[in-house]
Amino acid sequence: MNDVIAIMLSMVVAMLSGALFMLLVGGSFTIKYLRVKTSRGKRVLLFLKTPFGWVAKIASKKENTLYWKHDKIKYITHVEDEHSITRYSRVDAAYCDLKKPAVTLKLGEGQFYPPDFDQQTFNNLLVRAATKPQATGTDDLKKLVQVLLIIVIILGIGMMLIYGKLGAVQQSIKLLNTIPPAVL
Repeated sequence: MNDVIAIMLSMVVAMLSGALFMLLVGGSFTIKYLRVKTSRGKRVLLFLKTPFGWVAKIASKKENTLYWKHDKIKYITHVEDEHSITRYSRVDAAYCDLKKPAVTLKLGEGQFYPPDFDQQTFNNLLVRAATKPQATGTDDLKKLVQVLLIIVIILGIGMMLIYGKLGAVQQSIKLLNTIPPAVL
């Protein structure tokens, strides 16, 4: 029974560590996305165009009206046609301008986002971080960290082997001490 509990506990720890990594990489957008995804159609992921760029918000959806907050101010936005709400990564998404928050931005036929929307900002942050250009001088630090990590792994394996051999030698000494002296 203890083995089952240990396996279940290790599975939970692995799942939570994966979720923590996802939240660290994705930031607050990941939490908003998950909240919209788990609402099953009651909420919409609202991309708000501000003077500083696009910001993701969560809007409650009731028929053709979206209710959302920005800077502690409540807004009500009307969805005029069916092309105003689109699918973004398997959730409903709408686009709105902070200068005209009463209506959503209209998207053309076959258009998934407005022309000035930077899709890469909100799409696959892990790939974008992995492909960013390298700053000068960081290669040496990376190589040093990799070499140190390899050395630590090799030393750890060596210590485990030595510990195992010492245990075997210690058992052999105990067995030799149990042999009566007349036999020797």
